[in-house]
Amino acid sequence: MALMNGDEYKESIKKVKSILYVQGKQVHDYWDHPAISPTIETVAAAYDLSFSEHREYTTAISHLTDEPISRFINIAQSAEDLLKRQQQIKLASFCTGECIYQCTGTDALNATASSTYDVDQATGTNYHDRFNTWLTYIHQNDLSVSGSITDVKGDRSKRPNKQSNPDLYTRIVERKKNGIVIRGAKAHQSGTIGCHEHLVVPTTAMRQGEEDYAVVCAVPSDEKGVIHVHQFNAGDAMRLAGQGMDHGNVRFGAYSTQMIIFDHVFVPWERVFLCGEIEHSNNLCERFGRIHRCVSSACTSGWIDNFIGIAQALADYNGLGKVKHIRDKITEMNFMGARSYACGVAAANMGYKSASGVYLPNRLFSNVAKLDGALSISECRRMAIDVAGGLVATAPGERDFANPEIGGYLKEFFQGVDDVPTEDRVRMFKLAHHFFTSGGLVEAKICGSGTSQTQLMNIYWLANLEVKKKAARVLCGIEDQSEYDSVVTEYGNKMNSNPERGDDS
Repeated sequence: MALMNGDEYKESIKKVKSILYVQGKQVHDYWDHPAISPTIETVAAAYDLSFSEHREYTTAISHLTDEPISRFINIAQSAEDLLKRQQQIKLASFCTGECIYQCTGTDALNATASSTYDVDQATGTNYHDRFNTWLTYIHQNDLSVSGSITDVKGDRSKRPNKQSNPDLYTRIVERKKNGIVIRGAKAHQSGTIGCHEHLVVPTTAMRQGEEDYAVVCAVPSDEKGVIHVHQFNAGDAMRLAGQGMDHGNVRFGAYSTQMIIFDHVFVPWERVFLCGEIEHSNNLCERFGRIHRCVSSACTSGWIDNFIGIAQALADYNGLGKVKHIRDKITEMNFMGARSYACGVAAANMGYKSASGVYLPNRLFSNVAKLDGALSISECRRMAIDVAGGLVATAPGERDFANPEIGGYLKEFFQGVDDVPTEDRVRMFKLAHHFFTSGGLVEAKICGSGTSQTQLMNIYWLANLEVKKKAARVLCGIEDQSEYDSVVTEYGNKMNSNPERGDDS
């Protein structure tokens, strides 16, 4: 099957009979529900990019089929692949003003592709062949895949096997002759209702006694026992209560997440890619986090560009577009958006090709990119609100403007500069409200792939403090100058670190 366009994707998702609940009620034609249809529109827009003038970096050639595929299901083979993925994500995020809902799946695919190879080499299993067979099916049918990562976790002070309810981390509850049965739940899954398949991956590295939790497997979204619960948010409420311009991002809507419940879901062996090998779960989780943190800088940069466009437009509508402090804030936002993107580009460019053939980004720079993006997007939101003004939070709704008794007053008194219609100005404020006060996108960038503390811990672990201290001792004469060459060698090796050589373990 060839690449699907957006309309073909929409038709394909109607054939996926996923179980979904929204506000306590099961929704059957979920693709038409006002809280869900923007998700479908967003994913469809990403599919359409495969046919755009930018398809050089929105598509790739499958290493399994030698046919064109979406880069969202591509396994990176080089730095160029990762750099093009950065371009793809930045473009898609900017054009929709939304999460694209497929990046987590891409990251899980790449982490699993590299890790299954390593497991097979160490243990003699055939997980990598199984994974490639399933991935060939994904490539041949241009399917979207969600990375089902974040377990509900229960009491965070306890390990998975110490919880009062053992299913608070997704686990194997039964091993059968023809497959396994899993039970658990994954929360905060971005747009997962718009995906054809779920790739289930552990949320953390597992230890001895937690073998049942070390499971990686592929599950169709409409498999028996799979239930989706929409995690209703303020943006959804606005789409249900408001009209037209109240929606802010009119076509692509509010940031959408679902919980996925796996209630005794049977998974045949050919769809199982890790089953109890705890010693390999750490590698898989680290690689997923590293890849996700690298590429998240691209969507952060795309969204910051949206922030800039909204803030500058509102400054112009308010008659303040050329005021110095406004221009300074816009310049600062441009700086932060470009810096975040540049960190991700560095992570991609300074990575390495693993033994499996999968190209992995630089571990340190990936964590720096994610942390910088989380800090930058929050600060850019603050500055954009400062530029725009109070109507970001308090602008009246479309029904108020349509009311014959008060609408005329509102059009009169909410006028900005003379050459911009009041409705256009209010529409822009509603888009600002969507981005700057509903919070979904920003919170996703802060918490996605781990909180900022996770990145800080990784950055500290990768700081290479011993060689830095040694250099200081040599430079000031505490250690003999004969140690100078060894410092140069060790520091240079770390600059070009490759975890498979043990350089940044």
